[in-house]
Amino acid sequence: MTDVETLAALAREIDTTCRLTGTFVLRSGRTADEYFDKYRFEADPRLLDRVAAQLALLVPSRARPLRHRPGRGRSAGARRSRRGAARAPHSD
Repeated sequence: MTDVETLAALAREIDTTCRLTGTFVLRSGRTADEYFDKYRFEADPRLLDRVAAQLALLVPSRARPLRHRPGRGRSAGARRSRRGAARAPHSD
């Protein structure tokens, strides 16, 4: 199978897995007769592995992984929101 055929087969499988038809009420309140549910391929380990393998081919060979450095990597806002997530909202 050529690269083009492999990608086309993967695209068809993603479409078959994730494209839902019916009547869907969107967050905006509008309705749609089709919906793409990305969580459906994320929940299928075999399909997710195939998607990840194709995405990995797009990473330049010179790319290096990011290293986690304790105390860094999250913004102060992210730390605050994580710590404050379990607290009840404060009202004045």
